[in-house]
Amino acid sequence: MSRRIHYHVYVIELSNDVLFEGKFKKCNPGYISGKPCVYVGMTGLNPDVRFDKHKADIQSNRYVKQYGLRLLPDIYEGFNPMSYAEACDKEVEIGIDLRSAGFGVWQAYAVSQLPRRLGLTRARTDVNTQEMQTKANSVARWCKHASDQAVEVGTKPWKYLLLSHVEITESKRLSDYLRFEVRR
Repeated sequence: MSRRIHYHVYVIELSNDVLFEGKFKKCNPGYISGKPCVYVGMTGLNPDVRFDKHKADIQSNRYVKQYGLRLLPDIYEGFNPMSYAEACDKEVEIGIDLRSAGFGVWQAYAVSQLPRRLGLTRARTDVNTQEMQTKANSVARWCKHASDQAVEVGTKPWKYLLLSHVEITESKRLSDYLRFEVRR
């Protein structure tokens, strides 16, 4: 198999106890009671290996480690394997689709959020790499969807900011960083 198409998307069912987590609940205002709660991710590993790493607390997501029950291959198996860019897009697409169907969804992109803004800081040399730009486009797409949902429930829209950590200083206000917004 070519090195370029070894990425996988995966979906992990979470225990409904995750709904007692305020941050999870806040990120899922359209959750329909009785629908599954899931984590959607992407990896260069086999999804089974990645799930085991989550549960073993190796580069894990807290919700998966604590509430992860099992992989849901029926949702993602037909897409794998794929290129890195395809996996980035597919991860976002699956999350959007499941959230639209009323699922409770957590994705790694939600981790670095500020109020209604997603921020991702990187070294100055990393910001313009193809890999970072691919991620930025996928996250900007997620923010557009989140903004559309926010408007429906009467809250503020989301913005995605991509900047180097050297740009961040104590003297700046949040509005000073809006020039780093990534739009899709």
